[in-house]
Amino acid sequence: MFSRLCLAVWFVLHLSGCAVYQQPVDSSKKAYGHTTQLVLPEGVFETVAVESEHDIFTLDDVQKQQFLAFFYAAERQHVPSHKRLYEYLEASIEGFHYRGETYNARHAYHSNEGNCLSLAILTTSLAKLAGLEVEYQKVNAPPVYQRHGDLLTISSHVRTFVYQSDFESPDGSVVLRKPRMVIDYFPQRGNISGGQVTYHDFVSMYYQNLAAEAMVENENHTAYSLLKRAHTISPRNPETLNSLAVLHRRAGYENAALQIYRYAQQHSAGSVNLISNFATLLEKQGDKDGAANLRESIQHIEDDNPYQWLDIGEAHLSKGELRLATKYFSRAVENAPYLHEGHFGLAKAYLSLGKTGHAHKALKKAYELAAFTPEQHLYQAKLSILETRY
Repeated sequence: MFSRLCLAVWFVLHLSGCAVYQQPVDSSKKAYGHTTQLVLPEGVFETVAVESEHDIFTLDDVQKQQFLAFFYAAERQHVPSHKRLYEYLEASIEGFHYRGETYNARHAYHSNEGNCLSLAILTTSLAKLAGLEVEYQKVNAPPVYQRHGDLLTISSHVRTFVYQSDFESPDGSVVLRKPRMVIDYFPQRGNISGGQVTYHDFVSMYYQNLAAEAMVENENHTAYSLLKRAHTISPRNPETLNSLAVLHRRAGYENAALQIYRYAQQHSAGSVNLISNFATLLEKQGDKDGAANLRESIQHIEDDNPYQWLDIGEAHLSKGELRLATKYFSRAVENAPYLHEGHFGLAKAYLSLGKTGHAHKALKKAYELAAFTPEQHLYQAKLSILETRY
């Protein structure tokens, strides 16, 4: 956990692929009045051809025929439509191999591999062929960090719901939700359900991921073109705007990056990554007060991922900023009161503040929640030490 405290040192990008996305709002819509168009500086990057949204979800003819033959087979018509799709995925891509790369539907189907976003794209493609409704949900999981020179990528997780198309509610009954199947590539302990992800944000994730891969390879024109496409699809998506700003800053166009960050402040819901990177740039330019104000504002961002707040809490704790550390650990507890890590973070912050009673209460809660985990023995030992002082 302590190794994550240096996030602000590098340019931080968010990846969606096995790991979803940050905002449950639809970033393609205008929630702040009239949204002016982001004007990017000309002559910095060339625009190159990138994959269309249609192509992302298009399977080849053989792949379509294989699925439709299975889905419409007479012997399977007694199976509800959403379960038929699930069974096809289960049978045809058994042993789907996890890879960090993001693939379109054709590639994921053919190679039987990809990250969780790739599987969600393939699921969406099959659902479209069958006329089934899909939705996407953010899954909060311990993030995966990868450092590539001056870039630090943070992965998150998304899963897909496929709904039964031919469902009819019994007469006189009220049905709150149609039957559905969950397509989740990497379910594991510690995963916490998050907010809904809109279709526009889902598609923008694909381009964001490819852009991040291009940036790692210093293919800046490709990265720029992918991010422009993502921004067109979901104009208020904060992670797209963050990536655009990082791209310009890395290329030496800091004023352009500032312009993008200020646009994002006005026209997006913001994200922890975006505000952190913005603050780092202001600090580099000598605006320490502006950077400090931005870091204070992070606490007001709507993010239901407790692991995000745990990381920020640890970062402030390591720098002795105990008041902020307490706030962020409290946000983690607020979003996931059953995670022992948040209570342990609060215990450490309270103890450093000299609030022994509060620290004891938080540590005791962490101990209770950590049952049958390796951390429980650590908490027990610290409780014993603390109780000799308390």
